Formats: sequence, C-alpha cells, structure tokens
Amino acid sequence: LGPALAPYRDQVFLAAKTMFRDAEKAMSDLENTLKVLKTDYLDLYQFHSISTLDDVDQILGKGGAMEAFQKAKAEGKIRA
Repeated sequence: LGPALAPYRDQVFLAAKTMFRDAEKAMSDLENTLKVLKTDYLDLYQFHSISTLDDVDQILGKGGAMEAFQKAKAEGKIRA
C-alpha cells in the first residue's frame, strides 16, 4: 500500500490501530506501520478492542500505551 499511497498522501486520511497496551510495544507497532506504509505520520492512531477495565488500566497506567501515543503526537508521528 505504501508505494501506491505515496503520490496521494496529502489527499487521504490514514488511520491505524494497535492492540498493544504497553508503551514500548505500541511505539514499536506504530514505527512498523509508518515504515510499511512509507509515511512519516498517521492522521489517526487508535487503540483496538478495549473491552475491559484492565485494558483501560494498562493503557493509562505507568508505562502504558498512552505514553507512546502522547510521545508520538508530540513528535508529529500522529495527528490524532
């Protein structure tokens, strides 16, 4: 998809999601997605399948995936 998307990147809204709940794996997943899609940012990066309070606690807790999302947003890797 990456090479085909390149000429139109500024005309499309690109979204992806992660199933990882910890910061390290969520950031690694994001970096891999950016590499595969050959882009330097996503318009939307989201959590996949949050179905329990444990998921929420892991995501929002110390070392949770929300830390990766905040870092990525500050670095311009995700817009929302």
